[in-house]
Amino acid sequence: MLMPVEIREKEFNRALRGYDPKEVAEALNTIADDFAHLLDENRKLLEKLASYEKLENNLRNTLVLAQKTAEDTKQQAEKEKESIIKAAKETAKQIEEEAEKILAKAKKEQKKTEDEIREREKKIIADMEERKNEVERELGRLEAKRDSFKANFRGLLSSYLEELKREVPGVEKKNK
Repeated sequence: MLMPVEIREKEFNRALRGYDPKEVAEALNTIADDFAHLLDENRKLLEKLASYEKLENNLRNTLVLAQKTAEDTKQQAEKEKESIIKAAKETAKQIEEEAEKILAKAKKEQKKTEDEIREREKKIIADMEERKNEVERELGRLEAKRDSFKANFRGLLSSYLEELKREVPGVEKKNK
């Protein structure tokens, strides 16, 4: 590639009927200046292009990294979701087992309480029966004492009446 310096220093052979050397030199200088300007612009554009290519590569890498991160995050979230579901199921199972144990214990306690109540009822009924029997025996004994007392009292009254009849003649007539 030609450099602007080479264009400026280019010398042409002289001919008899050739171009005006001054005009050629001016044209070459203008061309060299424009060429220098174009080369500078081309260099800047190449730098920008390199910068854009670097930015594009960075963006691609960032996009790939973002996609990978998104995929990793999605997989991690899926694993975490499965872990949470598994833990929740285990917790629910433990709660259910604990509830079943509590229910079984409550049923056992209920049965025990019912058995105790039945035993108390039986004891109370037996105690009441025993007390009733004692009262009936006592009543029988008291009735027997009453009957005995009545009989003794009648006998006593009869004996007093007999004695009165013997001692007082005419008492029998008044009672009749």
